[in-house]
Amino acid sequence: MKKNAPPWANTAARGSSAIASESIAIKPNTAPAQETPSHQVVRNGAQPSAPIEIAHIGRVWKSARDKTRCLQFDIKEFRGNAYLDCRAFVLDADGRMQPTDQRLTIGTKQLAKLADMIGRSYRKAYELGLTAGSS
Repeated sequence: MKKNAPPWANTAARGSSAIASESIAIKPNTAPAQETPSHQVVRNGAQPSAPIEIAHIGRVWKSARDKTRCLQFDIKEFRGNAYLDCRAFVLDADGRMQPTDQRLTIGTKQLAKLADMIGRSYRKAYELGLTAGSS
């Protein structure tokens, strides 16, 4: 038996009897790799331990003058569930944007409702004269 051979390669060479090798058949998992929606190959049912970024949507800055704080929008996936991740970022002393603990996550199945609510909020603010361009 080869030194790096898998355990199922030759049970007789390891000193087990023929009866034991017949009653307990160890077979390799030959299941094909499955493709997840995030295009990451998963083998043997293993799940990623951290969220996977599928798409970066963009950033919304606090204001035109204040470029030290923003909301970043990404679509991510964790354990087969896709979601929208809205996370607050701040500018650190070295000039890099750092994530904060402030975030909102919402499942992709609820995005249509969120878009509807944002649209209603914008129309109401426009009616009340609270947005740029409204009179």
